[in-house]
Amino acid sequence: MTLLMVLMRFLLLTRNVSKLRLLLKKPLLQVHCKYESVGVTAVPIQNDLGFSGITPYSFDSVPLGETIRFTAPARAQNVPFAMWLGCDSVINLTCEVTIRGNVSIRVVYSDQATDIGSILGAPSLQFTSSGDVLWQPDFSKSLSGIASMKSGKISDNQTSSLMTTVQGQGVLRFNWQVSSEQDYDFLSFYINDELMASISGSWCLANTRIQFACRNAPA
Repeated sequence: MTLLMVLMRFLLLTRNVSKLRLLLKKPLLQVHCKYESVGVTAVPIQNDLGFSGITPYSFDSVPLGETIRFTAPARAQNVPFAMWLGCDSVINLTCEVTIRGNVSIRVVYSDQATDIGSILGAPSLQFTSSGDVLWQPDFSKSLSGIASMKSGKISDNQTSSLMTTVQGQGVLRFNWQVSSEQDYDFLSFYINDELMASISGSWCLANTRIQFACRNAPA
C-alpha cells in the first residue's frame, strides 16, 4: 500500500510538471497591439485568429512569439491600398508580424503608389524618388510622422534621390544621417540644384536648419 501511494504521488507530480511545460510554450505577454490607417479611416482589417477590427483599434494579451497575419482591403472608401508600415513582412495585402513586444502597425491608402509625405508627417508635400535605387520607408527610426526615409543601397557611380517642391520662403528643418565612404560618397542637400549642405562618412542623426527664399523650389 505504501508503494502504491508513492507511485500515485509521483504520477501526480509528473502531471503537474507536464501542465507547467504546456503553459511555458505559449506564455501570454501583456503587450499593446495598435492598428491605425493613414489616408482614410474605419478600414476593416481581417485576421483568422480573432484579432480583426476596424481602424483605429487595439488589443492586448497576445501569446509571446505568436505570428499574426492581417489582411487589408484592396480599396477603402474608393482609395487604393498603398502599403503596410511596421510589419515584419508584407505579401500583397497581408501584413505579417511576430509578437515580441508592443506593436504599432499602420496601413496606408493613397492614390499615389507611395505617399511619402504622409510617412514623414508632411501630407501636404508631394515627394518623388528617383535614381538607380529608390528611397524606402525606415520603420526603425522616426522623430516625427510614421517613419523616416532611407536611400537605396547604391554602388559606384550610382545615385538615389528624394525630391519635393515648396513655395514661398521659410526655414526647413530636418534630421539626417549617413554611413558612406569618407570624402568619397556624400549625402547632399540641394535647393534649385544649388548645393546647400552635405555629409560623408559615419554621421549620427543630426538636426539641420536651412533658410530659403524662393518660389516653387525643389528641395
